[in-house]
Amino acid sequence: MEAKKFIENKREGEYEIIKNHIIDIPINTEQLKLLVDELKCYDDSEMAFFTYGMSLGWEGDEIYCIDINKFLDGLKSFYDDNEEEEVDMIQNYGDLIETLKKYPGYDLYPE
Repeated sequence: MEAKKFIENKREGEYEIIKNHIIDIPINTEQLKLLVDELKCYDDSEMAFFTYGMSLGWEGDEIYCIDINKFLDGLKSFYDDNEEEEVDMIQNYGDLIETLKKYPGYDLYPE
């Protein structure tokens, strides 16, 4: 799965140079989709964007981009609101969440 991080933007004459750091992150796409299903983000694309930093496709059934920092903050607030589900989600998606924590500042592109 590809992740991109903005590094630098500078202007040289009439050209604008934008530098990004692009890496491949070993994340199970199916596990990520299952986590998003549990968060019920596909029902409301505005909530998905503003709460979890996710941009969804036109039909709202596929993930286009995820801001990892905002996604992890959204998960933390979800855990605070739903403490009984926290244990199950950490057991099921703990590896995925720990992997995402290693890449702050990146945007994740699942497909």
